[in-house]
Amino acid sequence: MIKSPVMLLIGYVWPEFTSSAAGIRDHNLIKLFLDEGYEVHCASTAKKNSFQSDLEKQNVKTHNIKMNDSSFDEWIKKINPEVVIFDRFVTEEKFGWRVHLNAPNAIRILDTQDLHFLRKKRQALITGEKESKTNLYREISSIYRSDLSLIISSYEYHLLINEYNIPKEHLHLIRFCYEIFVPEKKFEERKNFITIGNYRHPPNADGIKWLISEIWPEIKRQIPEAQLHCYGAYLPEDFKKKEDKKNGIFFKGWAKESINTLKDYRINLAALRFGAGIKGKISDGWVANTPCITTPIGAEGMIETEDLFPGEIAENSEQFAQYAISLYQDKKKYQIHQKRCKNTIDKYYRYNQSVSFFKKINDLICNIEKYRKNNIIGNILFFEQHRSTEYFSRWIELKEKQNIEQSS
Repeated sequence: MIKSPVMLLIGYVWPEFTSSAAGIRDHNLIKLFLDEGYEVHCASTAKKNSFQSDLEKQNVKTHNIKMNDSSFDEWIKKINPEVVIFDRFVTEEKFGWRVHLNAPNAIRILDTQDLHFLRKKRQALITGEKESKTNLYREISSIYRSDLSLIISSYEYHLLINEYNIPKEHLHLIRFCYEIFVPEKKFEERKNFITIGNYRHPPNADGIKWLISEIWPEIKRQIPEAQLHCYGAYLPEDFKKKEDKKNGIFFKGWAKESINTLKDYRINLAALRFGAGIKGKISDGWVANTPCITTPIGAEGMIETEDLFPGEIAENSEQFAQYAISLYQDKKKYQIHQKRCKNTIDKYYRYNQSVSFFKKINDLICNIEKYRKNNIIGNILFFEQHRSTEYFSRWIELKEKQNIEQSS
């Protein structure tokens, strides 16, 4: 019997398919490899929770792993994966060197999710925080140490190549993947506005505050019967206090099936003042045939031709409100944007993206020695003098063992 190849996904957290865009991404990657005939393992140091996906039902083997612990070394030798995917650069920092030493033939893939340094830079501009270059240097280093980095946004793909001089062969653009499409609900069958997003994600929390304080009052003034329904996991107490039923603001909590929730609303509002990557709240809405009003940040990288964006892109709060009011009331315009929803998903967000992805992986597997030999910067970053993460981890492990011995 021929043994199936093995893919190991090391998660920053356990995948939460129904509560975050990052969870959608993990689910996509897991499905791609299962469909390709891989045996899939998922591992994380995080605690399990009620929002996480039931991976065992998908025939995915799950493992709790420890950080700064050499037990990982023997464990990964037993699994012997052909491919290891690191969910975000912080995970590659913690475990990349261990995979490098103990599974040297495995293809190491970094899934950036979004470019953290870009999101943090934009966040600093809004909040007035001091910008740090640390995330930039760490994330770029992680990209070079990896054999391949997955980029979710076309904007970020071109940014890395043109502004940071990352060679194209280090990167692969692959967006969210959908295999469903909700039957179209007509204009008359829909009502109210929806905004959706995990409250732990700073761009979402900031966006809802901005939406409620500066955008919604004008929408409500011109459409008195309209309501704003806010969905999202990890709803904090201070947001619950913002519920204002008199002014049509309702906090609905976690949407277990976001696409099925979105299909009942007329307009999806994604009021994002900062962020990066692909916005799952917008693409989920398109699958549900629900056009979106968003900002240039929200629309960035979502579609190649912004003139065909399924919804509207607003530059400020006043324009945002007026676009939302106009599209909510104009049936003919609304129908045009609904058609764009399906066209966009079919063109950019289907599973046929996997063809070029696995072609790249198979090419790496066949030519990994040559590829790594040519990755001079990656080799430098693995050189002993630059392996501070490894030595710091080894020091923590030794210190914890000594503490255990002393306490016993």
